[in-house]
Amino acid sequence: MKQVEKQYDIGVVIGRFQIDELHSGHKAVIEHVLARHDKNIIFLGISPAIGTRKNALDYTSRKKKLEEAYGDRIEHIYPIHNKKFNCQWAKSLDDKIREIYPIGSVVCYGSRDSFIKSYAPHGKFDNIELEAEDKISATEVRQQVKNKSLRNRSFRAAMIYQANQSFPFNYSVIDVAIFNDDYSKVLGSIIRAAFTMTDFKILTINRFE
Repeated sequence: MKQVEKQYDIGVVIGRFQIDELHSGHKAVIEHVLARHDKNIIFLGISPAIGTRKNALDYTSRKKKLEEAYGDRIEHIYPIHNKKFNCQWAKSLDDKIREIYPIGSVVCYGSRDSFIKSYAPHGKFDNIELEAEDKISATEVRQQVKNKSLRNRSFRAAMIYQANQSFPFNYSVIDVAIFNDDYSKVLGSIIRAAFTMTDFKILTINRFE
């Protein structure tokens, strides 16, 4: 890993950590920061879409995973929400850092394919990219986990928990026309409708002869 030449008061890590347990690349970055900064923050990226393949774990689950691994060595863990534009996201991050630590020099750490490309052109703090010794893809880890079906109570409880954390969503709008028996004449209307897992709504009814 590249060594930090300049001394900074505050070390910041931004990541998603969207896998079941921290892999060696995650641990290397976090250990690097904790070894150099008593004042530290880990920000967990929050997507608007919860319960998707890329964002399977909610904020609370990921926070507990870090707390279990590092205890009070991590001084602060906070969410950072996605924004439409990188400049908005970078400003939001900068503001949150200064809310937590109003004074002190700050450096943000990332690894391969991290937030740095989005942050560096807009953010006001220095950033350092750490070269991980092991090239591990979180996407590949999620694919491996996907193929495991653990038959125990904790696994079933986790599935129920996840299902109840997801936001409701609409399925595709459908069109319905009512015909006579030989399909030679339209008897009814074209109905535009939408349905969720628990509800059904008629949005519009277009009547015609």
